[in-house]
Amino acid sequence: MSEQKSALSVKVEVDTKEANQNIKELTAAVNECAEAFEKLEQVTDRFTNKSYSIEIEVPILLNGKQIAEAITNVKKSELIQKINDSKSVGMDSKVWLSLDGKVTLESIVEHTADSIQGRVIKGSEINETK
Repeated sequence: MSEQKSALSVKVEVDTKEANQNIKELTAAVNECAEAFEKLEQVTDRFTNKSYSIEIEVPILLNGKQIAEAITNVKKSELIQKINDSKSVGMDSKVWLSLDGKVTLESIVEHTADSIQGRVIKGSEINETK
C-alpha cells in the first residue's frame, strides 16, 4: 500500500515598515523619558540635601510641544512642597540659542527658594574661550 503525502505551501507577506518606524519613535521617546527622570532625580536630590550640584541640559524645540508636555507632567504640588521644605537655595541658569556666533535668544533665570526671576536678552555676542 502506498502512502499518500500532502503538502501545503503558504506565502505570507507582511509590510513591517510602519511598525518598525513606530518602534523607533517609541524607543526614542522612552530614552528621552529616562533622561528626564534622571534629571528630575538630580533636582529632587538637591532639595533633599543629597547633592549640591545640578546639571540640566534642555533641548530647544521650535514648536515647544515636548517641553510643554514635560512641564504639564510634573507633579507641581510635590515639587513646591520640596522647595518649601528645603533650606534657602540660590541658582542661576543661562540658556542661549546660537546661530553663526550670534545669540539669537538668551535667557537668564535667577532661582531662589522664595522666587524665580527671569529676563531675556536678544542679539548679544557669545564670548567663548577655546
